[in-house]
Amino acid sequence: MIHPLSDCKNNHIPESTNIWQYCVVLPDARIGENCNICSHCLIENKVKIGDNCTIKRRRKYRESTEKIQKKIRKDRRD
Repeated sequence: MIHPLSDCKNNHIPESTNIWQYCVVLPDARIGENCNICSHCLIENKVKIGDNCTIKRRRKYRESTEKIQKKIRKDRRD
C-alpha cells in the first residue's frame, strides 16, 4: 500500500510493503518485502532496506546509508 499523500517515485515497491503519508522514496532505493515505512520519512537513492523492517516516523536515510536489514528503527520519543 502506498498512501496517496506520499511521494513515491519508486516503481518497485512490493505489495506487502506499506508506505505512509508524507514519505518521499526516490527511484533507486530498494525496499524489501513486508516493510512498514511510517510517515514523514525520506528514503534516498542507493538505500537498501531488507525484508520485515519498520522505519519509524521522521527518519532520513541518505545515499551514504549502507543497508538496513531485519532491524526495527524506533523513535526515542515513543
